[in-house]
Amino acid sequence: MKTAKDILTGLKAEGSKMTRVRAAAVEAFARHPAPMTAQDLGASLSRAGVAVNKTTLYREIAFLLEKGVVAEIVFGDRTARYELKDREHHHHVVCVRCESVVDVDLDEDLEAQAKIIARKTKFTVLRHSLEFFGLCASCK
Repeated sequence: MKTAKDILTGLKAEGSKMTRVRAAAVEAFARHPAPMTAQDLGASLSRAGVAVNKTTLYREIAFLLEKGVVAEIVFGDRTARYELKDREHHHHVVCVRCESVVDVDLDEDLEAQAKIIARKTKFTVLRHSLEFFGLCASCK
């Protein structure tokens, strides 16, 4: 997985402007192990001493999405969350009480299953998402 420094160096090499907010956002995504909402990102930036208004925050998220730095994930609650895109394909376990999210790697070959589904349904599968919802150890 790329480090925040690698990502920022790549963006700068492409000619993207490096602002304090942009650098702090990339660093926040690199530090945070689970997908973050825009509000989570704003809080992380605030804790890091980076003041950002809502418009700038959403503009930075849109920029990072456009550049392929982050991916958008939407769970059952329909709230958009974001995480670094260069990570290996994985799934999530989501606590329905405290909303904590844990990454899960599966041993099963879901890509093979996606191909079978595509063949049976005549769909062209562009992506898939698999999340598990329940109660974490703290909320049981």
